[in-house]
Amino acid sequence: MPSALPEDVLLPIFKCATIFPSLDWPEAKYDAWRATTPFTLAAVCKSWRILARSSASLWTYFGVPFRLRQHANQKSVFHTRHISRLHAAHKTRLQLLLVLSQGSPVDVVFFRDSDEVSTTGNTTELIGLLADLAPRWRHVRLVVNQSDLTSFAPALGGRCQRLRSLALNVNSERLIARPFSSAPELEALSLVYAGIERPEETPLDTSLPGLKTLRICMDSMMGTYHFCRTLATQLTELCIIDRAPWEAPRVTFGSLHRLTVVDATYLRHIHAPALHTLAFHVESLLRAPGPVADLSSYSVVRHLKLFGYVGLDEVEILQIFAEITALEFSVPRGVDNQSYGIDNTFFAALAGDTLRQTLWPKLERVIFDRHGWQVDSFDRYSVEDLIRRRAANSDGRAHTLPDLVDRTVANELEASQTDVQRSSPVIPDERSQDTKTPVGRWWTNRKTRRQRG
Repeated sequence: MPSALPEDVLLPIFKCATIFPSLDWPEAKYDAWRATTPFTLAAVCKSWRILARSSASLWTYFGVPFRLRQHANQKSVFHTRHISRLHAAHKTRLQLLLVLSQGSPVDVVFFRDSDEVSTTGNTTELIGLLADLAPRWRHVRLVVNQSDLTSFAPALGGRCQRLRSLALNVNSERLIARPFSSAPELEALSLVYAGIERPEETPLDTSLPGLKTLRICMDSMMGTYHFCRTLATQLTELCIIDRAPWEAPRVTFGSLHRLTVVDATYLRHIHAPALHTLAFHVESLLRAPGPVADLSSYSVVRHLKLFGYVGLDEVEILQIFAEITALEFSVPRGVDNQSYGIDNTFFAALAGDTLRQTLWPKLERVIFDRHGWQVDSFDRYSVEDLIRRRAANSDGRAHTLPDLVDRTVANELEASQTDVQRSSPVIPDERSQDTKTPVGRWWTNRKTRRQRG
């Protein structure tokens, strides 16, 4: 019986249960397993319930799992009542978490996709409950609409002493929000579709002294410029996903190691002498006015990632980055998997003498990122063989990858799966024969008792 489990068995079980997967910031989604595990453990028996209630770290996930929209064939009144009932249930659950978490830092995931869902009394109370937790926020992702701003604005403008990461996505054309008066532990910040207004008397470099990672997409380009310029001395990672570049003087980011921009024109306004990883959309650079030689300051980059379709014109770009050791291609959706979105003429150019003298001696890895979810990596020797075979068929058509590369991918995927299995925690079951741990001994004795009848 579960209630007969000794304490030295229960404690490791609860310890494993509290090791939750980290939030995939800034794209964290609702984690049903993390939200339901504490209640599942507490429902086993009385002894488990007592131990679960005393483990504050179990009750620190405040997730609201709704991305609900009203369908065309759905009545507004029924939909509003349905949402109200859901919010009432979540409000009750979060009130229980508020007590059991015992003041521990909490993780919050909250979604509101659009203004189509009307705000009810339960919705307002639910948002107010999450906003009141602002002093305890640790990792937060908020996808809200304009009507929710008045509830979260005091929390975003308050003192968030424990906040470490925030991803704010606002579904409105413009939002003016005043970020934290004090968030000393904030390390990562993502602002999407949100304008920033900052009072002059409170500089950002004092309220966000620990900020290292910034991902930003805002309506006001000048707001983006002033925001980034204020944090230029402390940022180590910067991602700008706007397509409207700054019209302002160049900014120097002395500690920046990773830079991602959708519009490569931003590269002419950013100086990063310590940059290690650079990612940009190739076509935006080719369309931008001015010579490519303006990017000579980025020759120190070691890891280069190119978004979009890659053709022959990109060879000139690669000649600038003579120090790269890793080259990554991110293929857009809709491109044939076998062609990897790379023209055969591009492989023919890579096989030329110029790049073989400047690029290949230092290149160690080439990565093909297909559709943003699977990455195939090859060592330099496999890639050279790939280039030789593709260059031999440089007639403009898409050809199947060589068998050598296919085998390389299969071997690497198999090796990665093996590593994942080795690194995953092993939960003993009835087939476990490990008797060196209390849990293993308990399962072995349980199996023996069953066999004896």
